[in-house]
Amino acid sequence: MTRICKIVVAGVLACVAAAPALAQGHPEERLNTRLVGTHDLQGRSAYHPLPIEQGGRRILYVGHHAGEALNPLTGRVEVNGTSIVDVTDPARPVYLHHIPATGDAQGAQMVQVCSGADLPGADPGATYLLRANGNQSH
Repeated sequence: MTRICKIVVAGVLACVAAAPALAQGHPEERLNTRLVGTHDLQGRSAYHPLPIEQGGRRILYVGHHAGEALNPLTGRVEVNGTSIVDVTDPARPVYLHHIPATGDAQGAQMVQVCSGADLPGADPGATYLLRANGNQSH
């Protein structure tokens, strides 16, 4: 075997041997955590996730960067806005709803949620969502 072939074979073997270790990540990257479940969020990039206990469930509100994606729940391409995901069972998150940004806005990155029980004069059984609407409101 020529010297060049030996070098190529050695390089390939080194890459193959290192692949499992690289795929596992570094222990310090997952200290005291473990992946329980994931959701693709309809392919929308997430900026601001906010988990809230609501009606005995854990609901995740997610603000998205500018862009657009197909919403399989409606069958329409929608401008990115806010996703609402039930994460009560974190191993099996359920995508509940997508609220697109409005007007000419692209995305709704920032999300805040408040129970009506915490707001004077509000419906105590309601949950209120406050979000940025692109760069039109903050």
